[in-house]
Amino acid sequence: MKQLLLMCLFFASVGVFAQVTILDFETPATSTSFQAFGGTVEGVVYDPIPNPDATGINTSANVIGFNKAVGSVSWSGGFANPAPVTPIDLSTGPQVCIKVHMDEPRTVTVKLEDSATNANWEQTVLNETLNQWVEMCFDSNLPSTNGDGTIAAGHIYEQVVVFFNLAVDVGDTDEITYFDDIIVKNSDGPTTSEVTFTVNMNDYTEPFTGVFVGGGFNDWDFPANPLTDNGDGTYSTTITLNNGGHEFLFATSNGLSFFAETLSPTDVCTFTTDDGEFTNRYAVVTGDVEIGPTCYNSCYNCGEGRNISISLNMNNETVSEDGVFLAGGDSFGHGDYLMTDDDEDGIYTITIERELGFESDYTFINGICLPNWECKEDIEGQDCAVGEFNDRHMGPILGDLSINTCFGFCSTDGSCGQVVEQVNVTFQVNMENATISDAIYVGGAFDGWSGTTPLQDQGNGVWSTTLMADPGQLEYKFVNSGVWEELNATDHAECTVTTPDGAFTNRTFEVPESDIVIDVFCFESCEICEPDISVENVLSQSIKITPTMVTNMVDVNLLKTFNKVSISIYNLSGKLLATYPFVKQNTHKIDMSNFDSGMYFINIQADGETMSQKVVKR
Repeated sequence: MKQLLLMCLFFASVGVFAQVTILDFETPATSTSFQAFGGTVEGVVYDPIPNPDATGINTSANVIGFNKAVGSVSWSGGFANPAPVTPIDLSTGPQVCIKVHMDEPRTVTVKLEDSATNANWEQTVLNETLNQWVEMCFDSNLPSTNGDGTIAAGHIYEQVVVFFNLAVDVGDTDEITYFDDIIVKNSDGPTTSEVTFTVNMNDYTEPFTGVFVGGGFNDWDFPANPLTDNGDGTYSTTITLNNGGHEFLFATSNGLSFFAETLSPTDVCTFTTDDGEFTNRYAVVTGDVEIGPTCYNSCYNCGEGRNISISLNMNNETVSEDGVFLAGGDSFGHGDYLMTDDDEDGIYTITIERELGFESDYTFINGICLPNWECKEDIEGQDCAVGEFNDRHMGPILGDLSINTCFGFCSTDGSCGQVVEQVNVTFQVNMENATISDAIYVGGAFDGWSGTTPLQDQGNGVWSTTLMADPGQLEYKFVNSGVWEELNATDHAECTVTTPDGAFTNRTFEVPESDIVIDVFCFESCEICEPDISVENVLSQSIKITPTMVTNMVDVNLLKTFNKVSISIYNLSGKLLATYPFVKQNTHKIDMSNFDSGMYFINIQADGETMSQKVVKR
């Protein structure tokens, strides 16, 4: 949820603070574990342990010892699992505090999540007090350092996350931090404040006889709080309100009826109910404050807002059932800005209002895919990609902006690049003259040059597999029992390409725009090595398998009499899927209707002889 971005001044009241304990790890109601995430600590659970230094300001029995271990990513941290029993209630604008014990200077970051009325909030402070307990406090009236700058005061949160040395890589030594006593300090100062609401009507063109404000504070009774004309097109009133968060709207009247302003869930000063039915302004009151002036139907004063209209072509994509979203950067989060396609033409749109001069990175996501963002568009290497995450960038916004582009492409007119249809490529290698201790594999860019894509033994010295690949140049090599074949630019020039630095010489092949079976090469050679006449060739003259492009049934036809025949089906990885032993009839039907689409091998053993036939299940 978005919130009013400090359109007010905060005047701190002097007074005594009352403390609410969220977690102290001493009782079931105030205890939990913290589950780590990020790198080598992913999924590690830290339970309460005895206090290693029960002195000074912390003599309690139990604490959490959190290890940002070697191999952790820079953003690793931990979240309460389960979430605290007592919610983190910041409705009166207090502080969140935590005690820490460190052996070297580190930052402490507290992140609050899962609020029904607000976005996540986080703040970071530096601890330079070493080898003793110290209390670090975070002012909930300060804007979040991550996200859209929301403030936490006035909201209630269910979850707490902690980070130590956030965004700093771990060195050669584990970084252990002990922490305890996560508390909220509520102010015992004044509980009410004088709030002045001001709205600018200069851009409003409809006739009206009066301007009003309504909200939860007056049960949405607009006539109860009329605004006074200031003589310059702005209207104001001052109301005494309880400190905390308030929803409200301005409204006009024609003398008979009242008409509330209309705002969007994408506006930064609003709160939208979970059912999407109501979108209202939202402000946090922590002291005497002036809210506004804001332009009617806007989060900004008249002349200070700009509309950003985005059209995204999704016709090349299968749209997720979760939807398509504007996301990313410091402003748009993950799943907060849903785009719509009301006319179902494959073009998804959204319009947002932001302040004059606004700028931000952004991206598009096809679905919801935290924490890895695997549904994010990929524009790496294109001219509009910026930053380490290959996002896009907009702004600074000086006027209304229209963005017309395509998911995964840096177009500016909504067009999408040509989508290349992959084709089936069958790799074959003759291993008759090689010693095999394990299995044969193929590697290339298609598997990150891992060399772990297995080939299937055809029973005649030839090993093969079929993979999907893009048309164009393809580089690859075969691997014998974990050892890559050795090729060089001099002896194997006719079938290889060598990298400019001379470090690697790989097989190369130009993949056409249709399925292709590459010639059978000898291992570590450019020579084409079709298998010699062998057992399989003789057997294949006596057994026919049809069809090879299968919809449901495959016929195995015996063209002569055998004493004993068995049939087996394997997938591309060599896994045995089905067997049909001791077949004697002349024709045996295999039902493949329940098999997934893909490539399979049907192996026949007949009177001690073997053959293998590749079939494709549609």
